[in-house]
Amino acid sequence: MNRKLITGWLLIVLGLGQAGGGVLLAAAARAEDAALADPNLVRIHVIAHSDSPEEQALKLAVRDAVLDRLRPALSGARSRAEAEARIAVLLPELEQAARAVAAAWGAAHPVRAELGTYAFPGKGYGDLYLPAGRYRALRILIGDAAGANFWCLVYPSFCYTIREVQVPPTEAVGTTLPEGCADGCAGSCTGRYPEPWAEGCPGICTAGCVSPL
Repeated sequence: MNRKLITGWLLIVLGLGQAGGGVLLAAAARAEDAALADPNLVRIHVIAHSDSPEEQALKLAVRDAVLDRLRPALSGARSRAEAEARIAVLLPELEQAARAVAAAWGAAHPVRAELGTYAFPGKGYGDLYLPAGRYRALRILIGDAAGANFWCLVYPSFCYTIREVQVPPTEAVGTTLPEGCADGCAGSCTGRYPEPWAEGCPGICTAGCVSPL
């Protein structure tokens, strides 16, 4: 058979193989999205080394350092895929920032930053409720990652409006949110580790909110 003809057929076969591979990858991506509880979100999950007060405080300091770096990076992201691509580029920097905070606090824990698909229980964030399921998320694991953890959304950028902490009801203390605080609760709320709900508002936690706006 003519050598040019053989070469032509080989190129066609290789091209079909590459196209088929692309189709399979696209199908796999669609299947993964279909398995997600919400394919349009990227969550953040910061897991403390333990439940000691010191480790829980360190967790929140790590969270703040990570969110401060994510805010400008994710500004203007138009899709989950775009947000994930930006986060993936930042992973080494985010991990380094978290390690720097741990070191500044005198903690010798290893810290890891990961981007993947993880299972979450159902969770409410103010008026937003996310059902249990698998979500795309940025995870920051501190030390043994055996303590209580912080969850929020980084895409869309919900964390910068609402920051909440999961609080055991038996350890809750009351606090009041005044009028004028957006995206919050008017009335009494409870929380062991009060956190800012919105800029210019005093610290509260979402647990125990009795009178939503």
